[in-house]
Amino acid sequence: MTFYNAVNLYKQNYLEYKLTGRPEFKTAYENAQAWITTYLSQLDKRITEDKEFVSKFVTEYQNTNPELSALQQQMQTIRTEGPKLQDRYQTEQKMREAAPEDYTSYYVKGGVILAAIGIGVIANFF
Repeated sequence: MTFYNAVNLYKQNYLEYKLTGRPEFKTAYENAQAWITTYLSQLDKRITEDKEFVSKFVTEYQNTNPELSALQQQMQTIRTEGPKLQDRYQTEQKMREAAPEDYTSYYVKGGVILAAIGIGVIANFF
């Protein structure tokens, strides 16, 4: 029997019992309920055992491979800090694109060049 089938049997027999009051429907829905309860407790037990296994495995793994444990911690840091850095980079990039370009240095360089040419022209006349 599957969990889905058990729930459907429970629901159908419970409704029939409430509508008719016949004891065979009560027995059927109680049996389905018992099966569901047993199934869920087995799942809960299995989940607890799996959690314990994973916890034990991680502890043993960290003890035998300290370098990989350190690498895992670094990866966790990258996972948390990476998106923040990416957001900051994109924000700064957008600010640079939105800022008007500064041509002041070009004007200064151009002025220096024109002044040098002017001095050279004046020097040729004298």
